[in-house]
Amino acid sequence: TCARVCPDAELCQGACVMNKMAEKPIELGRLQRFATDHLVEQGIKPFTAGTPTGKKVLVVGSGPAGLSAAAELAKAGHAVTIWERRELAGGLSTYGIITLREPVEVAQREVDMVRELGVQIETNTSLKNAEQLHDVAKHYDAVFLGLGLGAVPMLDIPGSEYILDGLHYISEVKTNAPQAPEPRNVVVIGAGNTAIDAATTARTQGAQATIAYRRTAAEMTAFEDEYLFAVKAGINFVFLANPAEVLTTDGNVTGLRCTRMTLGPADAQGRRQAIPSGEADLVLACDTVIAAIGQEKFDSETGFELPLNSGYLDVAKDLALAAAELDNVFAGGGGNRRKGGGPL
Repeated sequence: TCARVCPDAELCQGACVMNKMAEKPIELGRLQRFATDHLVEQGIKPFTAGTPTGKKVLVVGSGPAGLSAAAELAKAGHAVTIWERRELAGGLSTYGIITLREPVEVAQREVDMVRELGVQIETNTSLKNAEQLHDVAKHYDAVFLGLGLGAVPMLDIPGSEYILDGLHYISEVKTNAPQAPEPRNVVVIGAGNTAIDAATTARTQGAQATIAYRRTAAEMTAFEDEYLFAVKAGINFVFLANPAEVLTTDGNVTGLRCTRMTLGPADAQGRRQAIPSGEADLVLACDTVIAAIGQEKFDSETGFELPLNSGYLDVAKDLALAAAELDNVFAGGGGNRRKGGGPL
């Protein structure tokens, strides 16, 4: 997965001092992809299970965090069971990474590598409530929560019921193509990497795609390489446009009305605020509107009555939860925040 989706152009390669010299950095992403694909093709197993310790661990969630935790625990000799609520294991790698970057088959090969370490993966199995969490904590030596985050939040605008969840849309096209929407003209709300992925997915289906964003290109959270990739793929960008209403006729989407914005003073995080410009509204014609504006965090119900920090599970530096009665329950991955604030 890292060999295919890690933003090496921004991180290792992008930050390499070789960029300031005549030579360019080694293409680490391509090198890693070649090496890992070679292992699979040759049937080489890079990891082995450790000597059994007699301890057993439950991992909830089989995304990147859950699989990584399970693999390391198995290498240490512990007996590991993974619960995955969906039909296929792999989490974001299986369902949320567009096929162009990581086909389902590749994500499943990674899952199989973890299975080969003796990890038991039970799909269509979920952790339902706080009571069940306390119960399994008594029956396992440790529990690791790799729950990730939730769906894209709903926009509070007229016609929001017609808006598709960007991650769900990508998932349907990738894993359930016959039942997936088949748009002809898409407007994607947001300007992060998921927004670009949703627009790219629409382009692979033959649709026109436009990304609407209330700020400018300078404030986009998507990586620059992703933005340039999207432009080359024929995706249009409309900046300083804030969604105001999904327009419909007889239950069919016909467009997205946007308020024209301008940039005001910077907010507490240093980002310039988007404020209405007073100009006439803009209407973007489309038959599908997709939202990719981040993911819902935990609340008192979805957080299994665990301590939260700004909507994330609150963990200490050792990933232990800040709940004394659950001292053998740990958490990691995208749905968690270290005690004190910094994201994992």
